[in-house]
Amino acid sequence: MLLWFALTLYLLALFNKTGCASGVRSIILSAFRFQLRSSCITFVLTMTEKKNEGRSAERVYYNKLTPERADALYILILQKLTEEKLYRDSGYTAARLAEELGTNTRYISAAVALCSGGNYPALVNSLRLRDACRMLRSPRCAAMTAEEIGLLAGFASRQAFYIAFARVHGCTPKEYRKQSTHRL
Repeated sequence: MLLWFALTLYLLALFNKTGCASGVRSIILSAFRFQLRSSCITFVLTMTEKKNEGRSAERVYYNKLTPERADALYILILQKLTEEKLYRDSGYTAARLAEELGTNTRYISAAVALCSGGNYPALVNSLRLRDACRMLRSPRCAAMTAEEIGLLAGFASRQAFYIAFARVHGCTPKEYRKQSTHRL
């Protein structure tokens, strides 16, 4: 790459001295830009491969968790989160859950990933969204704003609630509420 750059600069200087047409200069610059893009793409692909190698090494603990143990742990996670409605606490972390269940966060992550295909924050957000949707449809919560419902469901902020809601439902909570009241 450095050699290509040096050669390009040398040729440009040579063409400037000899008064070469600007067309040749633009061809050389285009070739240089192409070489630069190719080098950047190669670098990005190499870094991505190295990053993925690290990921597979990180996930060795998935193999240490048997499918039966993963299922049992996942059921415990769901019971703990839903029966006690711990997902409504925006500060409730996988570390706290692991401590309460007598395991570690890696096993929590592995059990959720193996049983649901997602991660712990996605599981918690899905429980929060389910709760929020129920409240948005409920006549008992009609006096509450969408923001209040999001905070009550466990989202840390209005923005976090709206982003998660739109990602799953493709509309804002207010639009969802209007649609669900028209259906009734």
